[in-house]
Amino acid sequence: MDGRFIAFMERNPKTRADILVLDLKQKGDPLSAASTEATEDQARFSYDGKWLAYRSNESGRTEIYVKPMAGGDPIQVSSDGGRVPFWRHDSQRLFFVSMNNSLMAVDLGTDKGFRDSVPTQVFRLPATTCPTCNSLELTKDGRFLLSSGEWAFQSPMRIRTNWLRAVNRSSDQK
Repeated sequence: MDGRFIAFMERNPKTRADILVLDLKQKGDPLSAASTEATEDQARFSYDGKWLAYRSNESGRTEIYVKPMAGGDPIQVSSDGGRVPFWRHDSQRLFFVSMNNSLMAVDLGTDKGFRDSVPTQVFRLPATTCPTCNSLELTKDGRFLLSSGEWAFQSPMRIRTNWLRAVNRSSDQK
């Protein structure tokens, strides 16, 4: 994606959580991308900018949906629940995490419209993978990056500020 659009979730007392899209090159209010009486969140643009994947509980369970950016109806692509959608760099495959903590893939064939396939398991995620955060990404060369570890909140929390200056100072001293 070229950075022209920003997708974000907005809470609404009538429709719970909705996905809005802001066009950074146009003046005006954000446009509604997904707004039902259900909760829509975890929006991710396809790299070609033509599709928006997101999670919704519109069916009564959290599932992954894809919607064309040009407008149109959402298409459910997960079949047994899902969360944390993310795209392969060619926008032809969508990944998501199943409810049993497996990484799933759906071939979408978005180059000539839209055709989806049955979700297939890529691999089981480690039990220590954060189940509620967007902790997965795919590199351009096809490797998966994921955050894992214990996710219990601990006190005190330490936050490093000005870390880039510290790194630059450290490299200057070598």
